[in-house]
Amino acid sequence: MVLLICIAAFIDPRTTHGAIVSLLFAFVLIAAVRSVTTDKRFHVVAYGLVVLELLTEFLRIATQNELLQLVSDPLSIAFCFFCAGMMLRKIVTAKKVDFEVLCTSISVYLLVAIAWALSYDLINTLWPDSFSAGKNGADLTLTHFMYFSLTTITTLGYGDITPASVPAGIWSTLEAATGLFYMAILVARLVSMYRT
Repeated sequence: MVLLICIAAFIDPRTTHGAIVSLLFAFVLIAAVRSVTTDKRFHVVAYGLVVLELLTEFLRIATQNELLQLVSDPLSIAFCFFCAGMMLRKIVTAKKVDFEVLCTSISVYLLVAIAWALSYDLINTLWPDSFSAGKNGADLTLTHFMYFSLTTITTLGYGDITPASVPAGIWSTLEAATGLFYMAILVARLVSMYRT
């Protein structure tokens, strides 16, 4: 997942190459869901979400219809949060701290950041100019929102991209709070698991 995030930084998500990265990312998440649960119901939900998301994403790129992003982004957000929930369930039910639990906890953190990046992209589509890109004033893409999301969830906040609307401001503040609470709760859970 980390490798795909790094590769995605150099690819325009609106191109065919961006769709290929989306496809690879979907396969990684499907593999993650399959590894953390054997419940077939969860597999069916994951497959359904990913098929719908990929179909709308490829259709959006093929037709160059940006309105399909209003369907594609919510499906991607739901898929990311579903996968993060399945992984979080694995962490909470684990009996001991091992390498797999640590990797899963990092994956959940990154998935939440990715879901938030997708939601920022959706917010900016619904309310144009919801984010200010400072001096460069670039047309913000999903790659920019991924960067913004990672700096927000870690509470680093460089300030080069800032929320410029009320929905964007509230949503980014919720992400920062989520990142703080996740780390505090996760560390407490892992320490308690390690001691037992």
